[in-house]
Amino acid sequence: MFDDMGSAPATLEASRDADLFGSAPGNDCQMADAIQAYIQANLTGTPCWVCLPPDDRPECMKGFRRPVVRLKKALYGHPDSGTYWEKHCDAHLTKVGFKPVGKEWPSCYIHPLLKLFLIVYVDDFKMAGPKHQLEEAWKLIRTKITLDEPRPFGRFLGCEHRLVQRVSPITGRTVTAIEYDMSEFLSQCVEVYCKEFNVDRASLRKKAVSTPFLSGKEEYVHECGGHCSKCGALCCSGNRDDLRKIEREKERHAHPGSLHKPASRVLMKVLYASRMARPDLLKVNCSLASEVSKWDSSSAERLHRMLCYVEQHKHMVFVGWCGDSPADLSLEAFAGAGFASDYNTAKSTTGGIIF
Repeated sequence: MFDDMGSAPATLEASRDADLFGSAPGNDCQMADAIQAYIQANLTGTPCWVCLPPDDRPECMKGFRRPVVRLKKALYGHPDSGTYWEKHCDAHLTKVGFKPVGKEWPSCYIHPLLKLFLIVYVDDFKMAGPKHQLEEAWKLIRTKITLDEPRPFGRFLGCEHRLVQRVSPITGRTVTAIEYDMSEFLSQCVEVYCKEFNVDRASLRKKAVSTPFLSGKEEYVHECGGHCSKCGALCCSGNRDDLRKIEREKERHAHPGSLHKPASRVLMKVLYASRMARPDLLKVNCSLASEVSKWDSSSAERLHRMLCYVEQHKHMVFVGWCGDSPADLSLEAFAGAGFASDYNTAKSTTGGIIF
């Protein structure tokens, strides 16, 4: 399925790299949008003919029943328009000195002379580098591609980006930080949840919750599914009270919850926000997504708990900063065989993270 996709926009990781580079001392980051991007590119390949709507036909076509014309531009809606626009954009960027980073980082470019990093996400351009070089670079691009006026940090891919000055908790120096705010989008997630499942939004704020998880003993279930009645730990206790709890837990899991059909719509919407700016939601959201095909009442309870947390903490922002020059930065990778192991089966799941 994915082999048929001709276009490859920049990734979220590339956008964060641009933010990092733009936050370094002496650097800045700006954005611009291509004006009617697709129709700036010529439609090549297999000839395509389209039938004009009656209101858009010139006088010379008034007498024809269904006149058709050759489509010359990559019109929005054509399945290959994104591909032709991307090729058009790449060709013109390379003409003005930008060089592609590589196949592993699609739609990412560097300008060796101006020391700039540019990413392109469809019609959104984000460029980072030395402040005094940005204006010249935008002028070069605009000689080939029609863009609106470059602007400072703002909304990008549905997330509000704000540049602020903060004191680094590590060095104590004042640094340029970026706040990623998804509060408006998360509020929409809550609205979708309440509408789909007929939930009163005010009820999500009745009980204060500090985490998106249920209590620890309810979240991390040992293979036996029981909890020690004395200490609350997860163990294979032979205590009769614990066995009764196990039976009640099994009975609860045997009855599907009422939210199994539309749950994926809410989860996928929250997933985007968690990947953009709310990593505190990733664990519980991905865990619930893995249960869509086996949804039960316990899953419904956990989803409700997560949305309570989202409603009460939607204004939290993700903050990143760079207090050192790019020459002093380095990459560090961490990997673990049991990274975020599955708590239901205790199976090891390989994972890693790069700083």
